Amino acid sequence: MAVVKSSEIEKGSFLLIKGAPHIVLEREFSKTGRGGAIVRLKLKNLKNKFVIRETLKGADTAEAIEIYEVSAQYLYKDKDVLVFMDLETYDQVSLDLKESANLQDKVPFLQESEIYSLVTFDNVVIDIKLAPKIAFEVVEVEAAVKGDTVTNAMKNITLNTGLVVKAPLFINVGDKVLINSETKEYAERIKN
Repeated sequence: MAVVKSSEIEKGSFLLIKGAPHIVLEREFSKTGRGGAIVRLKLKNLKNKFVIRETLKGADTAEAIEIYEVSAQYLYKDKDVLVFMDLETYDQVSLDLKESANLQDKVPFLQESEIYSLVTFDNVVIDIKLAPKIAFEVVEVEAAVKGDTVTNAMKNITLNTGLVVKAPLFINVGDKVLINSETKEYAERIKN
């Protein structure tokens, strides 16, 4: 881990702040007339996803850290444990959801046999990187009421992972759809 000056910190840098890994979301540099330079940072904690703001003076330093990504295949979920296989070493990696609360929102997007990037810090998985849009198969649809189309008519659909989202009325069982992984909203239907 390297020490960096506050003036060298850039957006996207990984820092160790108060003992936890953070990513710099925003950086604002200002120099006042009499005082020294100030760097205002907006940081996102990579373990719990909380966003904080820090202000560093020109002479302050921070600890830069290395974040690694490991390609892994999702195998299965056993109660509160997600099991992946590291594609380089073929070792199984178990993630306990009780210990990693920030991974809970990723579970509905995980599909068996798919490849994901596991983000690690100090040999501990702190995040699972998802694609911006993920393909799913529709396994159940809510009955649509005919004539209920005054506005943008939507109905609930259930996907193969159990995730329930709103989608247009023309979506049927067996259709493949793309879902936005950040907003958990329907994006588009995949044409065969």
